[in-house]
Amino acid sequence: MKPNNISKTIILFSILPLLLLACNNATPEAPTNTDIPASVTPVLPSDTPEPTGTATTTNTPEPTATHTPEPVAITVDQNAICRTGPNPDYQIVSYLNPGQTGVAQGQNEDGSWWWVQVENLEESCWISDVVVSTTGETEALAYITPPPAPPSSTPAPAYVIYYLIIEDTGGPFGCGDTMYPVSAGKFRSGDLEKDLKAAFNALLSNKEQYFNELYNALYKSSVGLDGVIVNNDNSVEVRLVGNFDTKSQGGDGPDCERRRISDQLWQTVYQFPEITHADIRWNGGPVEDRLYAP
Repeated sequence: MKPNNISKTIILFSILPLLLLACNNATPEAPTNTDIPASVTPVLPSDTPEPTGTATTTNTPEPTATHTPEPVAITVDQNAICRTGPNPDYQIVSYLNPGQTGVAQGQNEDGSWWWVQVENLEESCWISDVVVSTTGETEALAYITPPPAPPSSTPAPAYVIYYLIIEDTGGPFGCGDTMYPVSAGKFRSGDLEKDLKAAFNALLSNKEQYFNELYNALYKSSVGLDGVIVNNDNSVEVRLVGNFDTKSQGGDGPDCERRRISDQLWQTVYQFPEITHADIRWNGGPVEDRLYAP
């Protein structure tokens, strides 16, 4: 081999390892995006169905008016008693005069008594249908359960009584008066007609203006008892005859005297709790008409 060729061969073999080392240390190129296959996201079915048609409009009905019953008004037609329950066995709450008004709040089972709130009374009470007039829808009134009836064995007062007046006490009678019971001098017999006659005969025969300091508005009257009728239902009619001059009575004026006479008569009737309804007639007409006649 020639010397020049040997030198070239030695140089070539010296350079070759360096070239191989350089190739091994070279940084490889990163693959391009085109080398990675694109991923596909699957489309999942929706739970909400697509609308298939045009939505319909629902018509809301117009509200109808609700009927509210009007209050039932009551007017007292005659002297009457308002009680704690719907029959004469119950205690008396108040005595009522003709013309007093109120509102019925309920009724008993057969509609024969009204549970009422009367003007100027603090508590409600029961009043019989036969002594009042009503205006309004009574059939709409609620049925009220009354309190237990008091024992029927409660003894009645031993004596027949009538009523005179304690004047100007601020009471509910006459012109601010109080009614006071006076014995008629007879025991009760249990016969309602007989006992009523005894009470009225004692009242109308008393001609004293003041009896033991009790005022008697009937002291100048010429009124007498014409009779007493008691019906099977214990409703009664008391018949009076005679005359009374309201203009000549007392110092408080005729209106006071009329109210006092009326109260004496009615309280004498209603001392008997078994009476269901009473009518006092004077010379053939209602006593109030005769008292207030011009």
